[in-house]
Amino acid sequence: MKIEQLQKFFTDAKSNKIAFEGFCQDCRKETTVDCDVDAEGKIIITGGAVYLAGQPESVYLKCEKCFDMAKELREFQPCETYSRVVGYYRPIKNYNDGKLAEFGDRKDFDVSGIMIA
Repeated sequence: MKIEQLQKFFTDAKSNKIAFEGFCQDCRKETTVDCDVDAEGKIIITGGAVYLAGQPESVYLKCEKCFDMAKELREFQPCETYSRVVGYYRPIKNYNDGKLAEFGDRKDFDVSGIMIA
């Protein structure tokens, strides 16, 4: 995770402390990673590491033990999203800027309340 991305989490949360809870990417052990901003504005991370990856952005955690053994994410495979475009399916990672903007403007349609006779 880039410092700018982590800073955005702090800005969105309007807090000087954020705790990421989940499972370690490598050992699958339940873990908590704490992120604090000190008085000088430095970000302090304790309990492991936080990674931001994928689209939409997803948070991945590593416990301290696994982070000490290997600092990078292993076994990470981003999810590929497909969408229907004029009769065929295509991965959205290949979209141009205009199609990505159109894809972002789409609304989900809830069909749970519709009765089909």
